[in-house]
Amino acid sequence: MKSGWIVLDKPKGLTSSRAGFILRKIFGAKTVGHLGTLDPMATGVLVVALGEATKMIPYIAETPKEYVFQIQFGQSRDTDDAEGRVILENDNRPTLTQILEVLPKFIGNIEQIPPAYSAIHIDGKRAYDLARKGVEVDMPKRTVRIDELEVFGVGVNDLGEHRVTEKSLPIFRDVLDFDVKSGVDKSDEKILCRDKDLNISKDSTVLHSQQDVLLDSVMLRVVCGGGTYVRSLARDVSAAVGCLGYVDVLRRTMSNGFKVEFNSEKLGMFSGCLEDVVPIKNEEITKNGRNWEKCAIKLEKSNEVDYHVVAESLDDSLIPIDAVLGDIPVMQINGSDLSLFLNGGMLPIADKGVFRTYCEGRFLGIAVADGEFVHIVRRINE
Repeated sequence: MKSGWIVLDKPKGLTSSRAGFILRKIFGAKTVGHLGTLDPMATGVLVVALGEATKMIPYIAETPKEYVFQIQFGQSRDTDDAEGRVILENDNRPTLTQILEVLPKFIGNIEQIPPAYSAIHIDGKRAYDLARKGVEVDMPKRTVRIDELEVFGVGVNDLGEHRVTEKSLPIFRDVLDFDVKSGVDKSDEKILCRDKDLNISKDSTVLHSQQDVLLDSVMLRVVCGGGTYVRSLARDVSAAVGCLGYVDVLRRTMSNGFKVEFNSEKLGMFSGCLEDVVPIKNEEITKNGRNWEKCAIKLEKSNEVDYHVVAESLDDSLIPIDAVLGDIPVMQINGSDLSLFLNGGMLPIADKGVFRTYCEGRFLGIAVADGEFVHIVRRINE
């Protein structure tokens, strides 16, 4: 049975649970789980646990996640994303100046009302189940953390223009075949930027000089803590500039120590291309000399209902169970105590806390020590 972690670049249209089920079948694992659910319309980094790795999910430290998302202005939808039903429309559009003025208000610990279509439990039932039945639910506010929030690009559809930041250039270069020097989309020779001289800013300032043009959309990058709903953030940013808005495109670019590299020639924001998803700040993943830079896989449709894996090697894509537990201290178990320890016996020790346990290089599982004894609480059966 295969056990370990898979870093999936989830395609649009799949639920996170469905993606995990597909991987479970492909790898022949008995159980599956994942870290941080992605909505069906979202793409990007989904860390999936297979087999014995699912036992480690409760011990994975919460880390910030990064998303790139596009807000489309002019409509409010019941799901706060492109898949929902339009419930309100108007012609209000913001300027870039207005957006830049309100973004600082959303950085730090903020209160947020989750979307009605969410997995939050209300009186023992999922909010999305109640919403689908037409039940109006008073969603409780929650405090979430936003570490970074910046403009990534803007769009003015009626003028046929796109104005982009230095960081978002790979997106537009891939999707539009964008010529940075001339500002021309070479696929149909349509002028994207009417300024002849494009000065790329180093501080994410949009290239176009006219910051008071009304915008149909804006692309933002956010780094946030767990429990943050990007759909709610998009709705609230829109309201702050006096507009209606919903998430049109959503891509998770960082999760649980894995990040989409922005310096790729094809970010895949719109095209769904697989990117280099690489580990960041995690010595446990790279210490054995394995090339985890090629560990990411993607799923492609074989037909209307089936998917197949695209990866350099299935075996090389499987990350060891203990590789993502770098924040948990290590405890070595003597070979003479191994049998007793694995069968639930308690070993004397003065330490306290949660530990990763090993014996002669073999990962045994998670143990808890109370200052007098240590015993295993999650045993890895391999």
